[in-house]
Amino acid sequence: MKNVKFSDWQDLSLKKNIEEINKTLKKKPLLNILLLVEIVIGICALCINIIAFNYQLNISLYWFVLIIFVTIGLPLVLFLIVKLPKQNKRFLIKKQMIKFYVDKFDNEICTYAMMANSFYENTIKEENEKIKYFYISQSCYYVNKCINELYIMKTLIQFIFLSKKGNEKIVDKQRLILMIKLLKETRKNINDVIKNVVNKDNGLENYIAKENEHHDLLIKDFLNSYNTLYGEKNCW
Repeated sequence: MKNVKFSDWQDLSLKKNIEEINKTLKKKPLLNILLLVEIVIGICALCINIIAFNYQLNISLYWFVLIIFVTIGLPLVLFLIVKLPKQNKRFLIKKQMIKFYVDKFDNEICTYAMMANSFYENTIKEENEKIKYFYISQSCYYVNKCINELYIMKTLIQFIFLSKKGNEKIVDKQRLILMIKLLKETRKNINDVIKNVVNKDNGLENYIAKENEHHDLLIKDFLNSYNTLYGEKNCW
């Protein structure tokens, strides 16, 4: 089987996003309101993502994230509260939130996982150790990005990750577990590559180890919640 380059996975992700936008634009009923809901969810997810993925932010960046939410996200939330009928608000927002994260899993997280694996494959055939370290850092980055995105979904596990029946807009549980196994295997393989590098870059390796340790705790916490909910024994 021919290996797919990490740039090809990026192109595939972009194509999926364009197709999703095209589908959304063709839906006439409640289009404006649904777009507003998605914008609000997107802004909130962005703020959470910035804070969760960069857990050592300086105080000025926290204020910047807060200003973005207050000036853009909050007015949209207030608009939805005023305009949407009471009986539709909770259902619509919950439905759109689930759809947002299902699409994120399908179009982004899966792509990040394959990019992480593609970067690892490049380390195997690369002899230049500076370039090898770049591939190592990128592979770790995309594994950690997948973990971070999954962790944000932790409180919605029971709504997003289910045993699929029919045409439900969810992520089948088996797909999630296969994804986590791929990430775990990629992490293990990259750690083996790092051990075999001859001319060590201790500063970079310490940074990678620190980031990986932090995100390993996140994915373990996510899996604990998943296992508790479904009575399974998946581990990292």
